[in-house]
Amino acid sequence: MVLDVLPTGELIMSMEVIIKGRYLESADQLFERACLADEAPGPDGSSMSRLEKGGIYYTEMAAQGFFNFRKHQAEIRMICYAARIVESKETDGAIRLWRHRLHIKPMNAGAVWVDRIIIDAGIMTPILARYAKYIYKKRHKRRNVIAVETFVSRSYRAIKSGLPTFQAAD
Repeated sequence: MVLDVLPTGELIMSMEVIIKGRYLESADQLFERACLADEAPGPDGSSMSRLEKGGIYYTEMAAQGFFNFRKHQAEIRMICYAARIVESKETDGAIRLWRHRLHIKPMNAGAVWVDRIIIDAGIMTPILARYAKYIYKKRHKRRNVIAVETFVSRSYRAIKSGLPTFQAAD
């Protein structure tokens, strides 16, 4: 396996996590729920009612009790209501790259909710990618998903400043 190298000599070991959930709700209903931010506090600790472009939200995560991410920060980079897409750039002290794209597509008698996450946390990347798969799958189950599929693989995307993480074809 060929790995990319940063100018500093560090390896780029990004991985991609995809979670697809099928729901009975319409795509519009699901997207409305996805845009609610009741559980995500803002920078000052107050909670906000809806996700907003440019909004910054904080959360705490713990990977099976071993790794605690106390200041995991998510910045909403893009919201497209017409296409039902939300993209965020997430950071944490231990995580170099965490890009998340949520896309909800209509389907016969319901909708498909797709989460795509690209993660680079150096040597911890494989562990955090599997943790992300576990957490996002759990979130889908709390939302009464009918069926859920998960995939984890090496990301072959060029991750460079100035390039969009997700392309129009995604």
